[in-house]
Amino acid sequence: IASRNIFYPTLFDLDFTKHEWPSYISISGNRNIQPQTVYSLNAGVSYSITDAELGASVNYEKTSRFFSWTKERLTDTLGFFSGFNSTPFVKDSIENVGGLNFFVKYPPFSYLQLSFQFNLLNVFDTPKFSPNSSAFLFLQFKQDFLKNSLQLRVSLENQFLDKRKDDLNRELKETVILNSRVGIKIRDFSIYYILENITNQTYRTFGDFNMPKRNNFWSVSWEFRD
Repeated sequence: IASRNIFYPTLFDLDFTKHEWPSYISISGNRNIQPQTVYSLNAGVSYSITDAELGASVNYEKTSRFFSWTKERLTDTLGFFSGFNSTPFVKDSIENVGGLNFFVKYPPFSYLQLSFQFNLLNVFDTPKFSPNSSAFLFLQFKQDFLKNSLQLRVSLENQFLDKRKDDLNRELKETVILNSRVGIKIRDFSIYYILENITNQTYRTFGDFNMPKRNNFWSVSWEFRD
């Protein structure tokens, strides 16, 4: 699959007036930003053996007139922190991003589903917050009772993010995130309990703020049929 996309800067990107929010963050746009053109190419292959599936894919993305918001740490004359200056960064050179993806899906039993995915990223350039590699493991127990009137689902998700750099070029350490979900469905009524970031990791995937620590919530749904 090949595609060509054009991204136009917003009025906020182009705003050349300087303003602050909050007081220690200075934000200024850039009137010289031109539309960003992205060419992408994706190709893959998969092979099925009974209930199992193996696959691999490759992706490549070429960006011209690349721009993104970057942040600069400011200090006063004594070397103490005084705030941040945020402004669009325009890259004159072409940015090339590519990667490889491998996956396997295998149900060892009728009630158990297993899938694994590994991504090798940043074969060429290294975008901000993009890990060198990542992996995702999904395991689900699924069982039906009383002629499918009662269904039980228990799933476990494990995600790995390799080292990456933020917009201040600081290295972020590897992270392993573990999530789980337990659900019961009785005919058209479903209730789920979801627990995220079980090991209470501190990590960032983008921007200045950390992702939520360990948290949990309930989900209830009822399907209405005519």
